[in-house]
Amino acid sequence: MVGAGWLQGASQCEWWELVGYRDVPEQRSLQYPKLYEPGQLNLLFNKREFFICIAQGIYTSTILFFVPYGTLADSTRDDGTHMADYQSFAVTVATSLVIVVSVQIGIDTGYWTAINHFFIWGSLAIYFTILFAMQSAGLFEIFPNQFRFVANANNTLVQPTVWFTIILTTAICIVPVVAFRFLKLDLKPRLADTV
Repeated sequence: MVGAGWLQGASQCEWWELVGYRDVPEQRSLQYPKLYEPGQLNLLFNKREFFICIAQGIYTSTILFFVPYGTLADSTRDDGTHMADYQSFAVTVATSLVIVVSVQIGIDTGYWTAINHFFIWGSLAIYFTILFAMQSAGLFEIFPNQFRFVANANNTLVQPTVWFTIILTTAICIVPVVAFRFLKLDLKPRLADTV
């Protein structure tokens, strides 16, 4: 997860070239040749940016572990049973991770197309489909030794505490990124931000 942002940034550049994405019209590119300097001077992918991605990954990983751990440690389900079991914790952390990454990609996306919507919403739909399929009674009947946690996702994701934890974790992970970007845009705008 630490290097995911670095790899994601590199792969997004190649993806946008394939789709034909242009953030600046051709006429503006000829009027403002300094827009190409960040790429030529390696300002977007360097050691500093790499370590910023690592720091963000460590921060996000810490939040994704300790917020659900602290929230679910003493919580109970609606029926009064204790909620702090390994599988409920795993479902909560995994769901938080997928939502945080999807929100982060949504924030990073500057130009929305049908392809963006398809892949972002599709990845969330596929995650929940696989999550519920992996914990279904049908797979348990076929492979009883591999799929022992039948309906755990169903029982976990109906709890209000779990959804509160997911929303809280997402907010704690995303708000600093958004605040940093707004401050950076206000205090130290790039040439591309002013054109």
